[in-house]
Amino acid sequence: VNKLSFVGINYLAFGFFYYFLEIGLIEELMFRGYIQTRLVGFFKHKITGIILAGIMFALMHIPFQMVVSNVSLIEFIKVDYIHLLLTFFYHIIFTLLYYKFNNIAAPTIFHFFLNISYSLFS
Repeated sequence: VNKLSFVGINYLAFGFFYYFLEIGLIEELMFRGYIQTRLVGFFKHKITGIILAGIMFALMHIPFQMVVSNVSLIEFIKVDYIHLLLTFFYHIIFTLLYYKFNNIAAPTIFHFFLNISYSLFS
């Protein structure tokens, strides 16, 4: 706790822009707002569309995590498969928020706080 320090207003402004607009909003519009609604409509079964969108959501995060971890695809899957499961779990939470509030704002805000918390507390 003694090592914590204020990162500065520029970092906070950049963090808001990056984590809210570039990550949270874009991913939610893409996955919950577009891909998942199309898959649910295509399969005529809500659960199938949600699961397929969740798999796509988890897989979409692999390239970024591979770069961060500096490992190959096979190494990443062997070592960090928990991350993929956790990302799928987050997809389910985002989806529940999306359907509960019938709005993209709720999962976007939650997505923002989830991502910025990793940045602030890691």
